[in-house]
Amino acid sequence: MDYAKTIKVVGGGSGRRCGGQGDLLSGALATFYTWALQHGMEPDVPHDDRAMIACFAACRLTRECNARGFLKKGRGMVCSDMIEEIPYVFRDQFELH
Repeated sequence: MDYAKTIKVVGGGSGRRCGGQGDLLSGALATFYTWALQHGMEPDVPHDDRAMIACFAACRLTRECNARGFLKKGRGMVCSDMIEEIPYVFRDQFELH
């Protein structure tokens, strides 16, 4: 039996696409995927969703860092402005409160 699953990340696109944004995305993906692989698969689940979950998380992190950086800097935003937002986005989006 083939298994197919999709996840849609809702929300707008980037306010400004800047050089280095793809590097941020790929670094986030590598980090989330490593964490997911270290966690292991859930018991009694016949499919491995860890790669898809890591992709979703990396996309969410990058989009939100872009949105917050753009709010502060507008069209003058550069990737380092996005990077500065990582700890705050991570806290708000991924940590349990």
